[in-house]
Amino acid sequence: MYRTTTVVICFCLFLSVLAVDLLAFKANVLENNKVHLSWETQSELNNDYFILQRSADNESRDDLEKIAGGGTVERISEYEVIDTKPLINTSYYRLQQVDFNGAISYSEIASVNISIERTDIVLSPNPAVEKLTVESPTPGTVKIFNAAGQQMGNYTKHNGKLDISIGEFSEGIYFLRLFDNDNQKIADKKFIKIE
Repeated sequence: MYRTTTVVICFCLFLSVLAVDLLAFKANVLENNKVHLSWETQSELNNDYFILQRSADNESRDDLEKIAGGGTVERISEYEVIDTKPLINTSYYRLQQVDFNGAISYSEIASVNISIERTDIVLSPNPAVEKLTVESPTPGTVKIFNAAGQQMGNYTKHNGKLDISIGEFSEGIYFLRLFDNDNQKIADKKFIKIE
């Protein structure tokens, strides 16, 4: 007696309907160093919400904002968000899209670069004797360190100019660091104190 084994191979085709037909996802730096993020969808199917995510290294991400989706629509929908406190250097943005049933998909990456030079910090005079003037449109905290790394002063800076009395400082090389209101370093400048 022979035993016969029948193997049935089934090739199944799973059709997947995308919840969101994303036309564009863009990130642009504005004049004031804020980032304008915008995207358009051609159509949406059961789209609950988007989460805008940001990364400094394109690996670990922070959720910045949750934006309500359009549900189910058969028309172009436009969305936009302003990142008012972007990272210095390169920021990588992406959208996480979540359906009403919890299914998740991701957009392509959009990146921008905000260089330290864009903060336009000017120290004058340099070298300085009694007073150092710091000019920058960026508000925040100014910290001064000597060449040994010891902090010599901590000052609050609003938009425009900040005058710092350095008459009591010894002659030498100093480093001025500008931090934004979130304590993120955005500028690092060297100045010389003379007698």
